Amino acid sequence: MTTLLGLLLIPWTAMLRGLVLCTLWRWFVVDAFHVAPLSIPRAMGISIIVALLTHQQSFSPDKEQPPFWLQMVTGLVISGFALGMGWVYQLFL
Repeated sequence: MTTLLGLLLIPWTAMLRGLVLCTLWRWFVVDAFHVAPLSIPRAMGISIIVALLTHQQSFSPDKEQPPFWLQMVTGLVISGFALGMGWVYQLFL
């Protein structure tokens, strides 16, 4: 059951990461570098590419991996934290 919950969270996590990247891009990159804003699907694609290129597997045979659903929830929390910190930073621009 928990694996099913984790699988159901994958698209929501991807959409949230795309929304976060799109928003942070608009706040910090568009004006600074005079580039076009990102759409959410394009931001999702960039997020997937960056995750693929920077993924680091920390596997230890004597340490048990956290459940899949917990990894997905952690991704949601990290995305929300990044958006919140970006919002605070953009207040000072």
